[in-house]
Amino acid sequence: MTALHVAAELAHTDIAALLLQAGANLEAQTAVKYTPLMCAAQQGHVNAMEKLIAAGAAVDATNAGGSTALFVASMYNHPRAVKLLLKHGANCNHRDQWMQTALSFAAAPDIAAALCEAGADVNALDDHDASSLMAAAGQGHTDIVKLLLRKGADVRLKDCNGWTALHHCCREGHAAAARALVAAGAPIEAPDQYEQTPLIIAAKYGKEELVQLLVEAGADVNAAEDRGNSVLHMAAGQGRASMVQLLLRCGARVDRGAHIDDWQVAFLPACLLLLVMHGPPAGVS
Repeated sequence: MTALHVAAELAHTDIAALLLQAGANLEAQTAVKYTPLMCAAQQGHVNAMEKLIAAGAAVDATNAGGSTALFVASMYNHPRAVKLLLKHGANCNHRDQWMQTALSFAAAPDIAAALCEAGADVNALDDHDASSLMAAAGQGHTDIVKLLLRKGADVRLKDCNGWTALHHCCREGHAAAARALVAAGAPIEAPDQYEQTPLIIAAKYGKEELVQLLVEAGADVNAAEDRGNSVLHMAAGQGRASMVQLLLRCGARVDRGAHIDDWQVAFLPACLLLLVMHGPPAGVS
């Protein structure tokens, strides 16, 4: 790290100016290849950034991971820094070594909006086939989810595991974002690579509000994954008593068979107890 890096990171613009006049290298890099502009962007020091850009700093220089100053400003939630970089021609669709764009890291609606207005591809996929919509949904950034949907984000896209944005919402329990996705036509029965629907994921991870939301939207409460384990099996297998009760109230069947392996043996007593409490299926004595 050079003296210019330090001055930029601490927003000492006068010192930065002196260093530049003395011939400091604008594109000097730290051990992880951060330039002075990236250091200023990480802290959101727009005055220091303006000084560096005016002196000729490359706005699209990349660090060790292939990220630019725009990625850094987006990741550290500095809207003014993002807008400044875009104003000076930063590439909003640049991809890092994992094929992510700056939009993948947007954690604030105004940052996402600025990137979209600059032409960011809302359906760009990273090296795991994940989109910005999936990232926003998984983090519960509902305002960003709604913005991306308005900008044409595809709710049907699947990542390398077969998960849609709705699966990611259900894993983390972000009900408001899930409602926005469902309202936009997200496929509520979309199966992942193991035939798990969003409802199965919600039940598996104990997200009761999501289960209620999906059932009310018409999701099949008796859906099963590729080994035949149903929503009820997944909830029981995780020892989620209140989830099991909710599923039973929603019409889950207790007479469905399941694939038995080591992890499922643990929930057999719970299944037997459910049968005793809930009663046998019709026609069985």
